[in-house]
Amino acid sequence: TEMHDLVAYSMSQTVLRARLAAENETYPEEAREEFSALAVTGSDALHELRLLLYTLKRRSDNPLSSDETTFLKPSHDIVTSIRLVTRDLEDAGFEVNCYISENIGLSRTQTLILSRIAREMGANIIRHGDASSPASFLLSQNKQRIQLLSTNAVSNDHIIPMPSSGTGIMSMQERLAALGGALMASNEEGTWITSASIPVVEVEE
Repeated sequence: TEMHDLVAYSMSQTVLRARLAAENETYPEEAREEFSALAVTGSDALHELRLLLYTLKRRSDNPLSSDETTFLKPSHDIVTSIRLVTRDLEDAGFEVNCYISENIGLSRTQTLILSRIAREMGANIIRHGDASSPASFLLSQNKQRIQLLSTNAVSNDHIIPMPSSGTGIMSMQERLAALGGALMASNEEGTWITSASIPVVEVEE
């Protein structure tokens, strides 16, 4: 476990440095694009590692549990992803309210996309948010669509129209569009509201 934690820490530092380099305007545009791509790849790999560690810990804590196969289903992966993002926010000093519906049904592709969106939302909250007010995550589903919603307060000096980071929220917008989904963000009287929605599809068990 200590070795896994060390690898995860090293990867997180690599991702952080890549993000900072991608935002450094003194670097050539081509180099910044390469650093941004490195940040995306590293962030995905780090997230998968954290999911694996979470699963291994769960198995270690509950060796006789009969729900291991169920836990590995996409719907459980997205729950774990959001919990990991929530943990990052709490480590950064935010209070987080998290609401996840019980009837979420996602394909593997949808899970990967929403996991990336959740991480991007979390990164933007840490970067632009005001930790003196609670942030929130809501994952819900109706008959037509699945929605991932985040809200957070921002300080007065963060007035950009849409939060952005080295991991590329615009590319996530394109990924959602490829699934028939949409990403919307707005500033409502000092509160950022970011919403990602995708259509419901039939999920194979």
